[in-house]
Amino acid sequence: MTDTVFDHPTIGGRLSIVVLMYGDYFPMHRECLTRILDTTPVANRSIRVFGNQICHETSVMLARLMGSGVDCSDISTVNRKKYPVMRQALRARALSPLDRWLVWFDDDSIVEDDTWFTKLAEKIVETTNTRYKMIGDLAEVTFADSQVRWMHSRPWYHGLPFMTRNEKPIMWFCPGGFWAMETATALALDIPDIDLAHNGGDYMIGAQIWQGGYDIMPFNAERKYVRTSAYPRRGLNESHTAMRGWIPSKNAAL
Repeated sequence: MTDTVFDHPTIGGRLSIVVLMYGDYFPMHRECLTRILDTTPVANRSIRVFGNQICHETSVMLARLMGSGVDCSDISTVNRKKYPVMRQALRARALSPLDRWLVWFDDDSIVEDDTWFTKLAEKIVETTNTRYKMIGDLAEVTFADSQVRWMHSRPWYHGLPFMTRNEKPIMWFCPGGFWAMETATALALDIPDIDLAHNGGDYMIGAQIWQGGYDIMPFNAERKYVRTSAYPRRGLNESHTAMRGWIPSKNAAL
């Protein structure tokens, strides 16, 4: 058997793909999952689907794919919101442990380029012995004073100064629809913050990565490999108490 990029020790043979699905949007769910299945080798992937109030058609699809594409699913009749589900995906004792790297998909992120999985694996290998622990498209946020005060109160804040522009603190982050992260780093940094609910978590994850002394490696610029926010925005639109002063950059896709 010929070794592939997935056999590199940094990857360990396989990547865990987590897909979060919500609501009565079966055509979107089908496209999202079908494109992932069609572009990833079975031997090099583990696919976990978490569903929040998904429709009957999506439930039937997942049941049909269990054991023949989808390795496990966790379905709730209530909307548990994005970041509590993400914490559960990282820490669920009832599920088998995640692989060394986790790949996250929101259900409105659609694979565009069939080579995305191999290209992402190559990027992961590039992180070996570097401070890059997260991979994804880059956006920039300008933090409001209330957000800075909130971050100062968090256990993951270690006093590392943020970058600034026009004397305002800024942060690079991965928009939340598609990214990859080293699983051990996510757990060590307590990602995502336990107080995050549905919105605003992507740039706070960027802050957690930075405060941990790590960085983000760019990937998927201009949505070349995975088209994020491919469908109109759906679901909740809320703000964390400390984030109501958020000033989005023109590049932020939240």
